[in-house]
Amino acid sequence: MGRGEQRATSRRKLDRLRALKVAGGAALAAYVTELVAEDRDPEVLEAALAALPSPPPRELAQPLRDAWEWFASSGKRRDPGGFVRTRILQALAPIATQADRDAFIAAIGTYERTPQDPAGPGVLRAAGVAGLHRFDPESAAPFAASLLSNRDGISPMTGEPAVTAARVLFATGHELTLFVYAMAVPRLHADVLGECVRSMEGLPEPLRAECVAKFATDPDPVVLLGVCDLVVAARMAEAASGLLRSLEDTEVYASLVAAMVASRDAGLAAALLSHAKTVTAREKLVLLADSLGLMRGDAGADEVLESVRRRLDR
Repeated sequence: MGRGEQRATSRRKLDRLRALKVAGGAALAAYVTELVAEDRDPEVLEAALAALPSPPPRELAQPLRDAWEWFASSGKRRDPGGFVRTRILQALAPIATQADRDAFIAAIGTYERTPQDPAGPGVLRAAGVAGLHRFDPESAAPFAASLLSNRDGISPMTGEPAVTAARVLFATGHELTLFVYAMAVPRLHADVLGECVRSMEGLPEPLRAECVAKFATDPDPVVLLGVCDLVVAARMAEAASGLLRSLEDTEVYASLVAAMVASRDAGLAAALLSHAKTVTAREKLVLLADSLGLMRGDAGADEVLESVRRRLDR
């Protein structure tokens, strides 16, 4: 089959897949199963995998394994960037068993660097450690720590696979590892650092406070969002007050205010109301007026809200 005919065949398959997705039902499931089992065109297979339910039917485990083996046997040539292999492992993970362990470990150890992506394929290593965690969490934790330690293997664009590795370590109870990593390693990727910081909720209060003190003035909003998530999740009212005073990024400030309101925590609510009495910047007053409206009826909230509105009307 010539290249032009192959492209035409792929387009017909994609068109049929799109049409069946609109209708849904058994016909879609059968066609997706057929494509996963038989098609090795990367574009068609990715589209089929995207149409799978989560979790997929267990009878798809073997076709997914076969697809993985085919692409992994000549990965860089058949799947540059690792995106198809990533999709395959993400689909397999919810129905994987110990028999699939080698596939996920192989993905964790896959490095196919290119001039465009010297850390590639980070998404594939992330899928490997996340998938392994689903059915063998204790085995996944050391691999996650290894991915964090290899800074040359972290994508400068996305922070993967280190972001996913941090989530795996948090989920397996290794918050102290993340604390040491965040506090000791100089200038981490912002997405990785933010993920580490927000994962420290379960640590003793002095350690959380040390972390907040170090990163509360970080110039990157992604890191600041991690700090905000930590102080709200851990109900650190005093630290939240300090952040409300110091934050200059309006989007991060809005996120913190909204999270404090949504927490329904008395200490955080008191800190927010106390802060709202002192605000003069119009952008922040607008945000506070919207958020404090959700606290109407709470002790002292109505009075503070009216005060905020009066300052806006000046």
